[in-house]
Amino acid sequence: MIAKANELGFDAKLLKTVLEVNRLQPYYAVNLAKKKGLRQNIAILGLAFKPGTDDIRETPAIPIIEELLKEGKHVIAYDPEAMENTKKIFPNIEYAKSAKEAVDNAEMVIIVTHWDEFKNDSLYRGKVVIDCRDIIKDKSNIDYEGLCW
Repeated sequence: MIAKANELGFDAKLLKTVLEVNRLQPYYAVNLAKKKGLRQNIAILGLAFKPGTDDIRETPAIPIIEELLKEGKHVIAYDPEAMENTKKIFPNIEYAKSAKEAVDNAEMVIIVTHWDEFKNDSLYRGKVVIDCRDIIKDKSNIDYEGLCW
């Protein structure tokens, strides 16, 4: 749409701003994690750009993982479909066999993709959670912070 607007001589300021806000959201998620006291072992739930696919192009998980690695954190990743593709970019992070395994081995969880299996609120009891998809409904016994993009 921006290209078409430019072609027609219009400046699509609002659309450009939306793209910029979307580009910055992964960094905002990491900043929220820092405000919560960034832990050493961090589970990333969801690596695909959207549920139901293994497509990691433009996934916010990539810049989130990059930032966590820059901070010297241990990343434990899980996605039901996209782990093989992600391993090509991040061969040296830990990959869990299930969401439960990832969460159990972490002190902090960042939920990136809205997979149905991540809706199980009991997974997160006693954890610090940055929920980027607003999928956790029962926030009791969770140190919760929500971010929706």
